Amino acid sequence: MRHGRILSGLVLVLLTVTSLPGCAPSTPLFVANVGTRELARHEDQRLKVAQAIVDEEGDLFTYSVDAIINGQSAEAEKTYLNGYTHIGFSNQIKAIALYQIALIYKSSYNRERNYPLSLNYLYRIVNEFPETRAADYARAKIIEVEHLIDNPVKFTPDEKLADWEQIKRVPDPRYAKLDQAMNSLSKRAVVKNRTPEVIELYTLVYRERGMPTSLRADALLQIALIYNSQPQNAEKREQTLAAFRKVSREFSGTSYQKIADQHLDILLNQQGN
Repeated sequence: MRHGRILSGLVLVLLTVTSLPGCAPSTPLFVANVGTRELARHEDQRLKVAQAIVDEEGDLFTYSVDAIINGQSAEAEKTYLNGYTHIGFSNQIKAIALYQIALIYKSSYNRERNYPLSLNYLYRIVNEFPETRAADYARAKIIEVEHLIDNPVKFTPDEKLADWEQIKRVPDPRYAKLDQAMNSLSKRAVVKNRTPEVIELYTLVYRERGMPTSLRADALLQIALIYNSQPQNAEKREQTLAAFRKVSREFSGTSYQKIADQHLDILLNQQGN
């Protein structure tokens, strides 16, 4: 079970390119028709929905969350199935792709939720990739989804959101204090004291040579940022410096190197004072 919980970290990799608050629509027509004030309200609502979705299921990737919000479950399913059939990906990554599909169709905030389909994907993980991390957690999710099939959520997504808003009126100030270069998954890992699980998952992504360079670089950078968020004794400081140096060395010429070098400068200047 513990290894299954590691998947919440993977939320941060395939989705690390965008942060959880959701990406603003890029269509100029949308902006022109809505206007600045309306656009701000729209983005605030998207943020609330995204937070509610992840509060219910912390293992969802940002891409998966956006798919739920935008009513694009089928499109996300197709994208993840492309990863599942990718010959260059390991069984660990393929299983995680199927796991994301299962979670998308399980979500109470998904207007396209489909419990039997979610259950089907969970069983595929267990049957096809029984040795993977995703299978560890899928076994527990099977019990949850079977219960939902017998006792489906009766609330609509809007009703669920209204109920969530009553509980989550006051934002958690701990998130605002964290490094802005951290993605939402890394921040949650720190706040929820689940950093070992997330670091293990990031390591899995970093070592997966079939992954795009940007995702591997970001996974390594997130590990360094998590180390940096923790109390810094001498041993932890060296671990943090080594992590940032590794990002800078292995991904030179990228935006990830720039972020790593900025943090290295700060840490080394603090050491000199």
